[in-house]
Amino acid sequence: METRLTVQERKELARKKNWKKKKFHIIKGMKRLHIAMPLLVMLLSVAVAACASVACMLGYVSISRLAQLGDVYEVTDTIRDSLDVRLDEKVSDDTSDEKIADEIAALIDSEDIRPCTAVKVYDRHRKLVYSRGESISEFNEYSIDFFDGNEDIKFETDMGELESLKMLADRSYRKRVASEFIEIISGGRGSGAARWLNEDEQTIGAWTTVPVHSGEYYLCTEGEVAVSNKQRLICLLIMAYGMAVTLIPILMYLITSIRAISDKLKMNRLYYMDPITMDRNWAYFTGQADMLLNINRRALNPVKYAMVCLHIDKYQNYCVCHSTEEGEWLLSRTSHTLHDYTQKREVYGRNFNGEYGFLMKMDSREDVENRIIKIESQVRSMFPDRKIDFSAGICEITEKKGSAEDWYYCSGMARSAISDTAESRMLWFDENMKNELLWEHHVEENMQKALDNREFQVYIQPKHNPLTGEMTGGEALIRWQSPTEGLISPGRFIPIFEKNNFIIKIDNYMISELAKLQAQWLSEGKMVVPVSVNVSRAHFADPMLAELICSLVDEYHVPHELIELEITESAFFEDKNALLSTVKKLKDMGFELSMDDFGTGYSSMNSLKELPLDVLKLDAEFFRGDQEGGRGEIVVSDAIRLAKHLNMRIVAEGVERKEQVDFLAGLDCDMIQGFYFAKPMPAADYAARLRSADPPELEDIKSSAVEHRMTSGLKETSQNI
Repeated sequence: METRLTVQERKELARKKNWKKKKFHIIKGMKRLHIAMPLLVMLLSVAVAACASVACMLGYVSISRLAQLGDVYEVTDTIRDSLDVRLDEKVSDDTSDEKIADEIAALIDSEDIRPCTAVKVYDRHRKLVYSRGESISEFNEYSIDFFDGNEDIKFETDMGELESLKMLADRSYRKRVASEFIEIISGGRGSGAARWLNEDEQTIGAWTTVPVHSGEYYLCTEGEVAVSNKQRLICLLIMAYGMAVTLIPILMYLITSIRAISDKLKMNRLYYMDPITMDRNWAYFTGQADMLLNINRRALNPVKYAMVCLHIDKYQNYCVCHSTEEGEWLLSRTSHTLHDYTQKREVYGRNFNGEYGFLMKMDSREDVENRIIKIESQVRSMFPDRKIDFSAGICEITEKKGSAEDWYYCSGMARSAISDTAESRMLWFDENMKNELLWEHHVEENMQKALDNREFQVYIQPKHNPLTGEMTGGEALIRWQSPTEGLISPGRFIPIFEKNNFIIKIDNYMISELAKLQAQWLSEGKMVVPVSVNVSRAHFADPMLAELICSLVDEYHVPHELIELEITESAFFEDKNALLSTVKKLKDMGFELSMDDFGTGYSSMNSLKELPLDVLKLDAEFFRGDQEGGRGEIVVSDAIRLAKHLNMRIVAEGVERKEQVDFLAGLDCDMIQGFYFAKPMPAADYAARLRSADPPELEDIKSSAVEHRMTSGLKETSQNI
């Protein structure tokens, strides 16, 4: 049966479903060891720290070399200025090249050329005019290529590289070429006054070339750019500091991550651990079972699964008789046995008390049952001097939807359907159980709305005098006229109402409706007869029941003797003292009371002895089936005689044949209720029947009843003789 949900109900279901999925993923994520991310962060941090340290070190070295190169350029610039002044003073147009070379040599020899390591002077014809000192990086004098201008010099080194160096016009070299210097030492092209001509691990020689005497000569100086031990120590300290600054937070983060992982593992163990069995608990079972079912649904070759609800019968009684510790030991041994019988891609878990869920692979139904029998036998063998019984509900998972808990509830329903007297303690869930569950759910969802909408209708079945055929009473019965299901018989909803105690509201509704009808018929001047209505046994738990019934009837000013209250025999077992008190109150208020379904219980005689009732209703089972050997007639006749001795009227239910009517008439039965006279009918049809109460074949019934009574009297007389 398909049930329609409101928008709010759909949202609530979706919210619960999403939370369940989120919860499962959170729990699943807690189980993972999150080591990859901390390790990745640590490695990246170490790399960043190393790069930062190297960058700091290279920057320091570069700045140091730049300072040394600036010193070389200052010396070169000083020598150039001195040469220009000296040559302008002592050299004329007719001065020979040899004399000019001597002047240049004399001037350079008189100057302090530190920190230059070598000085060379060339004329415009590439001829070496002067040389001093040992150069670190020699370049071939024949490879220098001069241009006409004085702004740039382009030359080719002995390493085959071309470099264009821009001459600087001032002495602010240190401040201006810091960025250019880094570009130069990295091998790029750019303007500058220096070119690295040779380089090794420690010492670098740098040549600086400047024009002298209006470009007639070129002064080339070489400076040694080296990293000292002190500088290297400073570089190491910089790198160590950078590594320490970076590694300390990394180590702290790593230690924190390890502790967090350890805490998560402990939390997982606690969360998924059953404190009694020290094994897997229900949260673990539902999460793993859902995961296995989802994987199986996406598999190319899915396997069949069965959900088992395994229950230790009377576990509470076991704990009472053998102590709680013994009961917990039984649970622990059961979990251990389930663990031994669990195969790959199966899972189990304890729900509560002695109930376990077991998601089991299923080759066949016989295989599942045999495995359950083995598990039960293994547990029993651990307790040879104890009586341990199991029951199991099994549900075959046939659909690709539904959670593990949904299937578990189906198997649990099958287990609860096993009767105490059943030979087999295993039961498979089927569609009938599901349909019953859906119907019960449908009834419970709509019962209050049906009561508010007055969908429950009063039907009345007349009661007739078997001798005269006169209608002397009736019984009010309930029918449910559903707008979707049509007319629903009481057998489909009354048991559900008795289970959920909604029957109390139905009792009040029926008593009120019957009083209202009786008041209406009285006002219409009809011949009203007493009509009985059932009062459920659950209602007798209310100590104010008598007052409640009286108020419902008095609301319509109906005489109390027109409302007969039927009590089922089973009510006698609930609370005898409360029942007796309520019955006496009702009797004092003028209500008549009858015992319904007499003969269906085990203490009918005791009930008759205790309860001051007015009417005895013989159950319809007395008049069904074959009455072989007259045993049924003997029981009925003795029951009638007993009621007569107790000054009680007799009503026979379920009478359907003429011979039964004749038999009851001969026994002086007061009223007959059955299909022979009339079926239950709507209240309007019953009201119409009040005007003409003559039954069919009335004269035949009367004559047959009198004849049967006379015959019975002769038999009784002969027996007394």
